Amino acid sequence: MAYADAIGLAAYLSQVDLSLDRSSGVSRGVVADYFARNSLSLDQAIAYVASLPQWSADAPPRGWVWRFWRLVNLVRRDPIVDAAAFAAIDAALREVADYLSAASAPTDEAVYPLRCRVCVACMALTRTFALSDEYKSRQVEHLHQNEILRDRLWPVSDLAGGRWPSGAAQSR
Repeated sequence: MAYADAIGLAAYLSQVDLSLDRSSGVSRGVVADYFARNSLSLDQAIAYVASLPQWSADAPPRGWVWRFWRLVNLVRRDPIVDAAAFAAIDAALREVADYLSAASAPTDEAVYPLRCRVCVACMALTRTFALSDEYKSRQVEHLHQNEILRDRLWPVSDLAGGRWPSGAAQSR
């Protein structure tokens, strides 16, 4: 997995998390349409995660190994990530897609556990990123964003460095 792909995936997960947070008062279909219009539909994102090279995850590394991987990823262009993160990402995106499939239903309190799962999956992916790249992946456009932040937030396709899958929205 290229580093730009990893940053793009982390940015997409941040976008899902922030958009779900700001989805109160709108129907689920509006949120799903926002993803399809501005970055990638959830079905396309699930297919993208499934297409990434998978390898078996033994026991997850502990303690200092995460900090070592973060230092190594400062100079590597193919980041070292925990293989178990991809299973968590896939599961979280599938749960969000199932939740948003009832397009006419309003968002409700069930959105908060979903946000938590997406956030945990994103942290599992980004915990070995360089701190500057982790921060960069969180500066993503999202649903009902504050207009003051318009020039400080970026589309997922820009954060991914042009390597984001087809179907993504045009960058600025």
